[in-house]
Amino acid sequence: MRSKALPQVGSHEPQGANRRDRSLIHESIDERIANNTFFVDSKAHIVLDGSICKDCSDKVCVTACPAQLFVELYDGTVGFNYEHCLECGTCLILCSHDGALKWNYPRSGQGVNFSYG
Repeated sequence: MRSKALPQVGSHEPQGANRRDRSLIHESIDERIANNTFFVDSKAHIVLDGSICKDCSDKVCVTACPAQLFVELYDGTVGFNYEHCLECGTCLILCSHDGALKWNYPRSGQGVNFSYG
């Protein structure tokens, strides 16, 4: 009775890789984000009340946003630029201050268009 040969460790294609040139493997997160296109809606899908953020001690949105769209301003408030938002919801999940953030998906046809699906 013959047994099936086990696949070698590391012999499979990594998920999400371009099978022809494996280019995705060698791109940093910043390079992948730079390939996305954005259809900026005139109506912001995220509204931030930066004055509420003034009382926040950790301002986790500033460090957690993968697109780096939140900025702590000189007066302790937080500023936000929605135009290049990845719509991941990280800010909404991590914000612990009620009313500081209002988040909705952009209108149909607006927002981010991911290059890698």
